[in-house]
Amino acid sequence: MISLQRMRELAKREQPTGIKIMKKITLPGTETKMRSSEKLAEALHAIGLDDMAAKAEAFAYDDFKSESAAPIMDLVNELARVGSVDALALRKRVIDGEFDSTAEESEEWAKSPEGQEAMNMLIKGR
Repeated sequence: MISLQRMRELAKREQPTGIKIMKKITLPGTETKMRSSEKLAEALHAIGLDDMAAKAEAFAYDDFKSESAAPIMDLVNELARVGSVDALALRKRVIDGEFDSTAEESEEWAKSPEGQEAMNMLIKGR
């Protein structure tokens, strides 16, 4: 049986396919900031957790758009249940806040009707 470490080493080796991989470049002034949910979905896809990536793309783990009161805890618990080395490494990154919503996303939510309603409830005490 081949070890996971050996599989990773083999996967990193260049395979002589005759196809050249072009590096993605971003021209100055054309950068678009990736949303935290998009970054998370990309990380989940990278380790083969496509079902969870689809949930991330649907904002299931988003601080502001999720139906859950604790979406990050949901994600942490789901990754623990998966239990693979890659899932647990990603879980650590989640716990460390790498995929938390950004200040820009927070501001966007605060300006939204839902955010305004929540702020009014806090201020008025309803």
